[in-house]
Amino acid sequence: MQVGGLWTMEEIHNLLRIVARALRKRWRQPTSKRQTITLTLAFLGGVLLWLLSRRWLPPAVRHALWLSGLALLSVGAAWFGIRQGKRLWEVYRWAKQLRHHEESDLILSYDAELEPLREEFLHKARRALRAAEQFLQTPLEERRRRVVILREASMAHLNRVLGNRSSYGGWANTIADSVYIVYYGDGEWAYRTFLHEWAHLITARWNEDAPALVKEGASVATQYHDEPLRAHANALYYLNYFHKCSLLYFVDSERFYDPNWKHATYAWAGSFTLYLLEQFGLPRFRRFYHRLAEQSLDEAFQAEFEMSLGQAELLWRDYLHTELPEATRRDALRRALNDTLYWATRNESTLTVQLLSERMLDEQPDCWIGYYGMGVCAFWRGDLEAAQEWFEQANRAPEQEATAIRGRAWFECGIVNDLKGQRERATECYQRALEYPDDDDPAHAYHARARQYLETPYTYEERFRFLSG
Repeated sequence: MQVGGLWTMEEIHNLLRIVARALRKRWRQPTSKRQTITLTLAFLGGVLLWLLSRRWLPPAVRHALWLSGLALLSVGAAWFGIRQGKRLWEVYRWAKQLRHHEESDLILSYDAELEPLREEFLHKARRALRAAEQFLQTPLEERRRRVVILREASMAHLNRVLGNRSSYGGWANTIADSVYIVYYGDGEWAYRTFLHEWAHLITARWNEDAPALVKEGASVATQYHDEPLRAHANALYYLNYFHKCSLLYFVDSERFYDPNWKHATYAWAGSFTLYLLEQFGLPRFRRFYHRLAEQSLDEAFQAEFEMSLGQAELLWRDYLHTELPEATRRDALRRALNDTLYWATRNESTLTVQLLSERMLDEQPDCWIGYYGMGVCAFWRGDLEAAQEWFEQANRAPEQEATAIRGRAWFECGIVNDLKGQRERATECYQRALEYPDDDDPAHAYHARARQYLETPYTYEERFRFLSG
């Protein structure tokens, strides 16, 4: 049934429901509630000042103040309206380019380039919804929901328009009851992202305002509900990489969503939630989730699980380090060592690089970055024979992927050969270095220098200028 020939009753009902949920959610959020109270008090204060001015100020002064305030308000409103109007126009233009396909249970909106994958997306969305409902034992109401699929380029454009600095693989709009997925060309990852976002809609039925650590933990746990070992391995990797961090630090949502931490915090939250589910079961976790509507995180956790969050974190850490299969734990340690050593070669002392390289080679004798780290240390202490041997071993080691640091190993091998007077080998190394992508960091970029040294050999004089500069 249509009202006025424009809107169907279903559309009007959905719009009213979205507005009501948005107002309720804003009021429940402490920040939004404080903002609403502040604006209300400011309005009442303005009314009070106006009443006082009528009694104490001359009419001419009141009129001048009124005109000044009106002018300032008009300028501010115009500036805000132009800025937001431009953004809305860009979003509208973007939305008009999407294609739409309606089914009885889903409305699929997607980039035109994704048309050949439409049926696959519908199948994955439905399968993921059923799996999430089954895992969390909470079915969603039977209602048509919108699913939006975007390409990476389209998402980047939308972020630029909206001024978003962080990008995500997907998100759930719990107010409009819709999910958004960014498609990176990986069907399996798209399915996992569907699981994650559907879980957000489901757990919003339990409590809309749970802390990020809890609600993201439930979604990541759902994302990997059929592969818990994978989730635990990811968490253990980040525990090895950031060994001094605690879950307690990320109870604050702003810290949790900090772009510098988001991969680690999501992995930790998901693994910790899976651990709680394994130890206490879904009914108790769900009761804990409900408690958060009335109690703080610490109070709700203590009341439901009879221990503090800090105590549970220690048990979880012990579980990851002792209960996971040996192969999984060693692989997580190797990956953490590899990445830590990568950053150490760029930023840390040679002593740190030396210790990490020795540990890496103990764990994985054929790992090229261990050889590279040893070569860096030998080069900086002036042992060119050892540096050449280590760099050559790094370049002979099996190659997992063509990264900038692999190219840098060839570049530095070329420098050592130049200093030893082995020009032919140095030239070969510089040419190989140029086959790899250059480093994004200008301080570590090497392509321009490699081209320079192809023309003019690297000398001790240049090394001296570098060390003394």
